[in-house]
Amino acid sequence: MKHYAELEWKRVSRVLVAHATDGPIESEHFARFLRALQTEDFDVYLATTTGAAEMSSTQRRSASDALSSRGKPTFIVTDSRLVRGIVTAASWLGVKVKSYPWADLDRAIDDLVTLLALSETEQRSVSDTVHQLRETTLSNAARQQRASS
Repeated sequence: MKHYAELEWKRVSRVLVAHATDGPIESEHFARFLRALQTEDFDVYLATTTGAAEMSSTQRRSASDALSSRGKPTFIVTDSRLVRGIVTAASWLGVKVKSYPWADLDRAIDDLVTLLALSETEQRSVSDTVHQLRETTLSNAARQQRASS
């Protein structure tokens, strides 16, 4: 059984929050996620990852096109230095994206709150959702790993 990344997302206030675990993202699941990026009503995308979520070049391009065509700023929280470096380079080219390590999650959410002028209640909801999605995806990934052993 092939190991796929777990990917979950949820819109909270005006923020689309997503979390992915390590591994490739299954194409049908990614298609549902892409539809959310293209159609959900949100002002900022907050992507979080545990490990290295692997997107194919087609998936990366599709997600990038969906966000850039809608002019949506993106915040990425990951401990991957490679990803954060790529994000920094993209921001130098004018892409509306900023990355943070997990240790700076609160700063990422504060920056997002400042950008959108969210209330304290909305800020707590975004933070709670990040933690909930992370817990859910990690639990699902562990279950998937046990099933394939």
